Amino acid sequence: MGEADLARGRLTEASKAFGRAAQMGDPAADLHRAEALALNGDFEGAARLCDAYLASRPGDVRALATKAGFLARAGFVDESTRVLRAATEAHSEIPSLARTWGIALLKAGHPEDAAAAFQEAIQRDARDAAAWVNRGAALLLAGRTREAIAVLREFLELDPRRGEALNNLGVAYALAGRARPGIAALERAATQLELPRIVLNLAKAQEEAGEGSDATRAYAQVLRMRPEDAEALGGQKRLAPEQGKGPVAKEPARETRDPASASPKTRRAPARKSRKRPGE
Repeated sequence: MGEADLARGRLTEASKAFGRAAQMGDPAADLHRAEALALNGDFEGAARLCDAYLASRPGDVRALATKAGFLARAGFVDESTRVLRAATEAHSEIPSLARTWGIALLKAGHPEDAAAAFQEAIQRDARDAAAWVNRGAALLLAGRTREAIAVLREFLELDPRRGEALNNLGVAYALAGRARPGIAALERAATQLELPRIVLNLAKAQEEAGEGSDATRAYAQVLRMRPEDAEALGGQKRLAPEQGKGPVAKEPARETRDPASASPKTRRAPARKSRKRPGE
């Protein structure tokens, strides 16, 4: 009955039905009820119901992962990472948990710890491409540029067509002051994966290297994908010729580019303060 109500969007009725099922001895009903509460925006209540389920099934990986997700959505970011760490330690047979833990750490603003978590994921499964790419991103965000370059180059020897890794390598080279290899990597990245962030990184690298014509074309490519992109519009304005005069002098770069990837799991998340849960 609860599942039927949930499918129809009757969240209150579904929650009541799952509650009755839990009282009748069905522990899985607590997880279903947690889902209903989460759909209704009550993420803290949903996390508490996961705890009720875990009381009879400690270490259950599904419940731990679900609880971590609810905590993160409720704003308890650091507590979410602790739950994922516990799941990672309890279930070494599931290599992807270490990567999930690393992504949570990145979103929580802990790139050093995230880099270590991604390294653990790689040790568990050397074929985990997302762990390699995200480790490179975490090292970049932690200011460990040389290590990031080494990690990304090592991975690209295994998978040379991975656009996200090529992008992050290009950004790392640019941060290290190595313009030519940076542009080369970003050009390959843009060929493999045409995303606004990657092409924008290429345009900025070309502009900083004095390649105005190439940068102008790259900014135009970004604007075809995202017409109101402020950074691309600003780049075009800087490179636009004045009437009867040469090109306008370029402005110095004023930002440090975050590593971009195919998903938000490799970009710096805004720092978020972890709140304590009520009663702690």
